[in-house]
Amino acid sequence: MVRGEGTSAQGYDSPAKIQHSLKGAHYPSNKDDLIRVAKSNSAPNDVLNILDILPNKDYISPADLMKEIGKKE
Repeated sequence: MVRGEGTSAQGYDSPAKIQHSLKGAHYPSNKDDLIRVAKSNSAPNDVLNILDILPNKDYISPADLMKEIGKKE
């Protein structure tokens, strides 16, 4: 992904916005679980796009998730 094209973690979203969209998520959670929670919280498309580009693995905590999102920048 080219910087400025599409969605990046820092370009469109703040960590607080992402975590707000994931309110009620239980950890560990995998990518599909997190997307489901975000959709149930009416997350904006930019948050859903960020979650969609993540590797499909178990995230043990919100900090673990944010660390992975930071790699996608």
